[in-house]
Amino acid sequence: TPFETGSPLISKADEVHRDRLLSSAEEDRLLIACTGRRTHLRPLIIAALDTACRRGELLQLKWSDVDLENRAIRIRATTTKTQRGRVVPISSRLLEELRELHESAEDESLVFGVKTDVKHSFTS
Repeated sequence: TPFETGSPLISKADEVHRDRLLSSAEEDRLLIACTGRRTHLRPLIIAALDTACRRGELLQLKWSDVDLENRAIRIRATTTKTQRGRVVPISSRLLEELRELHESAEDESLVFGVKTDVKHSFTS
């Protein structure tokens, strides 16, 4: 078993490399759709677009991981697929979205306030 041999649980060599980028038009359409009952998805989608973080990393992100002053997000190793933490920069438009969210947030609360997956919202 991998626990006995000390080998990693995830082999980077076996990972599927994905380089699909949205066009500007696709990105605009996606953000325009974030209205009404989907308004809460806008900051999450901007974070995904601007940081390239995985869905699970973003959904588990706490305010204690976000440094608005230095424009950096600390991705904890415990939330990553590869068990390696990292720091990602905050873009100008993400900074604006995070500042709005932060006004009504508690320090240890989840940044995006989503406790379950967003697949249903995203699909619709």
